[in-house]
Amino acid sequence: MAEGWTRQPTPEAPLVRILGVVGKVIAPTALLTAILYYFGWARTEAAAQRAGLNQALFGYSTSDYVLRSVGPLYRPIGTGIMVLLLWFVVLAGAELGLERVRDKYVDSWRTVRIVAAVLLVVSVGAVVWGAAGLEDVRTETSAHFSAYLVLAGAGILWVLLVFAKLDRGAIGRFVDARRTAVIGMIMLLILIGVFAIVLRLAFEDGAGSINGFIEGLEAEPEVVVTSDSPLDIRLEGVELEIIQADEEFGTQARFRYTGMRLLIEANDRFFLVTPDFGRGGQASAVSVVPASSGLRIDFLGP
Repeated sequence: MAEGWTRQPTPEAPLVRILGVVGKVIAPTALLTAILYYFGWARTEAAAQRAGLNQALFGYSTSDYVLRSVGPLYRPIGTGIMVLLLWFVVLAGAELGLERVRDKYVDSWRTVRIVAAVLLVVSVGAVVWGAAGLEDVRTETSAHFSAYLVLAGAGILWVLLVFAKLDRGAIGRFVDARRTAVIGMIMLLILIGVFAIVLRLAFEDGAGSINGFIEGLEAEPEVVVTSDSPLDIRLEGVELEIIQADEEFGTQARFRYTGMRLLIEANDRFFLVTPDFGRGGQASAVSVVPASSGLRIDFLGP
């Protein structure tokens, strides 16, 4: 080794430094919990809106929201695993094919550069078009399509990254020098697309749970509410029976309400509806009855 020569450290890629800082500031477990919490919140919000309620009435905790996020994750996880396996197979085949193509057509750089430019334009167009529609993820069915466009843009960008290996000239050197940044951009686009898809599924699953409840409402057990004091239940079709006091046995008058179904029980509250729930108007109203020592709930089979 020549005197006075010292080895220069390899410069750390900006993306690596950024990820290192983010990892120190935000713990992965906390980030994952926050994401799952948001998916659970979205699912609950969609169900509450479909039922005409404010989800704050449910009083769910963080663990409740995290558990409620599991449903919307089934399909994306299963589909993602299959797509990932297929993608690895495609990439392996592409790597093998690139060696032969590069050796055989080493001088055809003009064609390589034209294809690379087309792939870049298509990738940017797909990402921009898809990103413009992601804001409608809560209300528009097309949000799935927008997320797929973002994922397609990321996939095309990855193909461009692999395809650039064919170029041993300026383009190849330019891409290789920024390969880490491009991979980081691809991963970010994939995360955005998957996040949008899962979020949309969470809203659909929440609204679908209420729709399924409405369809099977007649098969739900009837709820009979007995209380020591009158309850403010104003649902159409609910019948009130006053059970007279019996001084001989030391019992006071009680009030029995029949003709209802249980929508959900949460935060020590019973959310009650009638069999006509979901048909609009007064029939879609929900009565919230707080649990108390003088309250009794009975369920009668259909």
